Amino acid sequence: MNKSKWIVDVGGGFAFWSSLVEFGLINFDSEDVEDEVDGETNFVVVNLGVRYQFTKMLELGIATGYEYFSSWVHPYYDKGDHLRYADLKDNHFVHLAVESKVDWFCFFNHVQVYSRLGAGAILKEDDYEVKLGLPNFQFSPIGVEIVGPVGIYVERGVGYRGLFSGGLSFRF
Repeated sequence: MNKSKWIVDVGGGFAFWSSLVEFGLINFDSEDVEDEVDGETNFVVVNLGVRYQFTKMLELGIATGYEYFSSWVHPYYDKGDHLRYADLKDNHFVHLAVESKVDWFCFFNHVQVYSRLGAGAILKEDDYEVKLGLPNFQFSPIGVEIVGPVGIYVERGVGYRGLFSGGLSFRF
């Protein structure tokens, strides 16, 4: 088992918040701007985390992420009664959170099975407004990491790291 105490991870995943907007389950927009998510948007979130390993099982730290999607705004009907949109709006989410990672067990001395839990806030900026303080979270019930000075991880979860995410970890 690696004796390093500081862990930095860099990764990405299938974006969670913009996916919920796409499916119409949440609306982050101001009341006066109606929009529809551009189906061509790439729903990717990029993450950076720094944690300290307090015990063999417990790591605590901070995480940040960035997510982007575009949406069509200002709907109108043309002369043929077809729905059109006048403009394309850029939406940016910056995720800030504190998080914990619990390493449940390790086998072959290099493969860890873990869970991750985090809470924080979203800074949301688009062409019309900036919002800060929207609640944010991460719950990853299962993840697997190949541990070493440079490791590889994959996890399934819900929240700021994405629905499916993975990346590299560096231990110092």
